[in-house]
Amino acid sequence: MKKLLYTSLLSFGSALAAATVLTTADGGADAGIDFGKRDRNFGGQPEMMVKRDRNSAPALTRCALFRFDLARLAEPVSDARITLTLSSQGEQSARWKYDFRLYAVGTPDWQENAVTFATAPGVKNDFPVGRDAPPPAGVVPVGDATLPAKARPGDKLQFDSAALTEFLNANRGKAVTFLLVRRTESSQLQAFAAKEHGTFAPPELSVNNRPKQTVLQGKSIRVGFAADGNPEFLERDGATIRILSARFWEFQFDGKTYNAANAALTASSESADSATRTYQCDKASITFRYMIPASGDRLNLTYTIESPKGWTGTPNLVIGRIGGLAATPDSRIVWPYRYGQLLRGDLVKNYVERPAPGHMWMQFMGHYTPDAGLLWYVEDALGFLKFASHGKERDGKLVLGWRERPWLDGSGRYELPFPYVFVPFGKCDYHDFAAVYADWARQQPWAQVSAAEKLAARPALANAVFDGKVKIAGFEAFGGNKHVPLAVKKERAKLSVGFADAEKFIRSLETQYGVKPAYRYDGWWGAFDVGYPDLFPVSERNGGNAAFEKFAAFTRANRSPVTYYMNPINFDEESDTYRITQSVRQLNGEIQPFSFWSGSRLRMVSPQFILPGNRNTFDHFKKYAIYGGVFVDQIGGSSPYLDFNDLAGYEYYGKDSNSRACKEAFRQIRAEDPAWMIGTEDGQEQYLDSYDFAEAYPRGFSDAENLKLGKGATYIPLNELVYGDKFFNLMGIDGNNRLTFDSMRVMRRLYGTSQGYTMRGELPYWPLLQQEFEANDVIGEAATERMLHHRIDPAGFRASVWPSVVVIGNTDSGRPLDIAFDAPNGMKVEVKALRPDGFAAVTRSGKWILWGGRELKLDGKLLAAVSNPDSILVANRRGVTAASYGFVGKAGLANPNGGASAEPWSVRLPGVTGNAEALPSHRPYPVEAAGDGSFRFAAPGAEQSIRFAVEKRP
Repeated sequence: MKKLLYTSLLSFGSALAAATVLTTADGGADAGIDFGKRDRNFGGQPEMMVKRDRNSAPALTRCALFRFDLARLAEPVSDARITLTLSSQGEQSARWKYDFRLYAVGTPDWQENAVTFATAPGVKNDFPVGRDAPPPAGVVPVGDATLPAKARPGDKLQFDSAALTEFLNANRGKAVTFLLVRRTESSQLQAFAAKEHGTFAPPELSVNNRPKQTVLQGKSIRVGFAADGNPEFLERDGATIRILSARFWEFQFDGKTYNAANAALTASSESADSATRTYQCDKASITFRYMIPASGDRLNLTYTIESPKGWTGTPNLVIGRIGGLAATPDSRIVWPYRYGQLLRGDLVKNYVERPAPGHMWMQFMGHYTPDAGLLWYVEDALGFLKFASHGKERDGKLVLGWRERPWLDGSGRYELPFPYVFVPFGKCDYHDFAAVYADWARQQPWAQVSAAEKLAARPALANAVFDGKVKIAGFEAFGGNKHVPLAVKKERAKLSVGFADAEKFIRSLETQYGVKPAYRYDGWWGAFDVGYPDLFPVSERNGGNAAFEKFAAFTRANRSPVTYYMNPINFDEESDTYRITQSVRQLNGEIQPFSFWSGSRLRMVSPQFILPGNRNTFDHFKKYAIYGGVFVDQIGGSSPYLDFNDLAGYEYYGKDSNSRACKEAFRQIRAEDPAWMIGTEDGQEQYLDSYDFAEAYPRGFSDAENLKLGKGATYIPLNELVYGDKFFNLMGIDGNNRLTFDSMRVMRRLYGTSQGYTMRGELPYWPLLQQEFEANDVIGEAATERMLHHRIDPAGFRASVWPSVVVIGNTDSGRPLDIAFDAPNGMKVEVKALRPDGFAAVTRSGKWILWGGRELKLDGKLLAAVSNPDSILVANRRGVTAASYGFVGKAGLANPNGGASAEPWSVRLPGVTGNAEALPSHRPYPVEAAGDGSFRFAAPGAEQSIRFAVEKRP
């Protein structure tokens, strides 16, 4: 830029101004001063000599004095730099480096053609002659700089510091004076160009004026911006959320990290409800666009990256990082990773980061205190991979933020296709966050078909929802999720339940328990994940193809919904029908290293049979489709969230050839006959057009001790509060769903989950399992509804409320509780002596559950009362079923009836006829009527339940 007397750069409509002031400008001055010639004026000379010599000091102490007039710089300064140009030096000077210090002298009045060392402002007593002499009052150091060895005329000496910026802001509009002193002692000298020098530039002050404070105004919020261009606060309903982190964004590009502190703010503009900030990050620039939409209650943020053409890669971008959040016992982080977590702010210790690519993981986070809260989320209909993180800052405050890796494709421009959204609140909690997020999420394509519509179109879904889902363990997996050669699998893989056994077990289960659940059969052929029977025959150990055909005929006739899982025993070696290298090939053509995909079977994508062009795949689906069921590729179809190809997170996420083909296969199948699909309990939202089940409660827990996430953290049903009427909550695997884990059961029922079980052999009659099946018929009433409210009560209980169902669980008290709960749906529920980890449920249709309580009422009307605390009572379409159960504590697993009271039961069951039968025998069970609507009978034993007939309603 050509140096003028006073130059500035001001963008039209911008609050950002960059200016350069020289000593040649009006009011400017520069002059050398020499202690050895105390009364001589050197003003008007082309150079200012600077020196400090230990041998002849103070006689040879020389300094430079200069002044800038800031009359035209009335606005606050955001950063500043003073530059002096080396014009000449001693012959030996280039052999060493030299340290200099710049002092701000203030705003004294002095004349360039008259000033001397004796009269110079800032010179007093031994300063600056004595090397360590303190400066006089009002003279402050504002920067240190070094001329390196081998410096040459024309080289620059530059000073920039916070102290310099502070000094300029304190004296804006005035003429300010500086004194340059050399700290290094030497007989050599340096000379710096004065304004009279004909070759080199005089002393120069460059400043960026701080933008005027920008405040955007919406209908219900105000948003303020700091000097660095970042948002500074959000206000709503009298509450203010401060954004204290200078690293609100952070851009890692080409090996360097940039943020508002070190990137140049090159452009800034705003209107009443929007603002734009552009930062230069060396060879790239990033522009942030902030806008308050028509709703007036939130701030939207998008960005554009400009990079050199031809540059490709995935730079890290941190966006929306907000620090300074309260870390107090009454502060909370809302963390929707998969199913939802609630963390006490003061107990967050370690940095936590989890990937959240997709919608059932719900890409939002929030923080609230009793007075205010902030929700920030992403309106990302594509489910791009991004990471949400929370942690603590050095001062103990909380910091939350997003991190993503946008793919720069070489075109030179990347524009974020969706906004980040920041919604401030006054008093609020996670219900408010879920409601706001749902306003956007429920308008998206994956949320357009309701669970009720799915149930009506595919009646087989009712089997899983109202009776449960039973997993049949065919071939078992090897432990450790490691590579096992195909030959070893064929030889050693354990067959738990073959097709012939499965038919027998299904008949037995449905006869004993009187239910017709949906089934999932895992690991059903010899080579497991290599192809369907026409492509690879069923293992002879499993009876061969004939056994499968016979089983298929049985399930059709029995109208048993079956999902066949290609449950891979880890993974197989490459074969003619299965190419592992195709599954793990990245978009750039490279094969992922073995170490990446060998650790987990779920990290692979679809096998070869689902590749484009294999139209026979659909014929196989049609040929082997059972009533309401279909084959499911567990690797590719049900686990897209673990596809971590290096480009998978963004435009290419889920769009590799295998994933595309898998989705296309399911799309075509759905189009041909929707009844084929029943889905998987761990389906993710990218596949909601195909899958309809979502595991309602997290995996990874092997005992009750691990139920909580850690002290001060717990689960909350955010999925139900956002999408509850769009999918079905099902569990059907016993590994983390053991029926004797009471604390897990109560939480799952609070989530509206239909429970299941795993068959690894014929099931003996188990009263507890009978009651789980019976409870599904009650909880299933909520399957097509969205949760209205989830109460976490300080007394230690929780309550979940749907339009027609209320579930109350004693989750945290550690003692029996009497609970009276006025639900937001208008239902008033009372339960007495509800045991720890017990629960109660009531529906508007008349169904109810009393699992470990003494009394249950709805709207003041008694539903059940029982004397025995070790009792489970369930009223559903089949009647009222009663069973004993000894609740299991921290000791872990125990036999189902261990510790159950054998005392006779006295019960009141309005609407019960007194006719009872024992299950599974269906023989009459003796019941003694008390004459007042009460009954007395012997406690059910360890191998039976009791079912009471219910009076038929008119």
